[in-house]
Amino acid sequence: GAKAYMAGVVPAILRAMIVNMLQVGGYDVAKSNIQNSTGICGVALYVSSALTAGFVCSAAVLPLDLAKTRMQNQRALADGTMLYKSLPQTISKIAASEGTRSLFNGFGPYFARSGAHMVLMFLFMEQYKKIADHYYPM
Repeated sequence: GAKAYMAGVVPAILRAMIVNMLQVGGYDVAKSNIQNSTGICGVALYVSSALTAGFVCSAAVLPLDLAKTRMQNQRALADGTMLYKSLPQTISKIAASEGTRSLFNGFGPYFARSGAHMVLMFLFMEQYKKIADHYYPM
């Protein structure tokens, strides 16, 4: 029913907020720090900034994705209660029963996917900004 349909909505919304904050904010912070400390610019700056932000985002979000998926896929226990009730409780239960490292299983493929996504997304964004600045100067 409706309750099952909405299972995991709150963790999914929280995850989306954190991902967007870390992607956009992380890219801007990484870009300014890398540019100020190394002096590089252009595509090398965009790629290194996107990969840096992608690494940070992957490290922060992978445990949340794991917990969100566990919460969304869980079935009620025999007494009708749910094993996982919130993101923090789910993460701590997983860490306690499977070890803290289990929260980062699959980090390599996760980072490869999200890092590549961020590189492409921010390369396109920077090119779009150049085009927009050319046609709509401020």
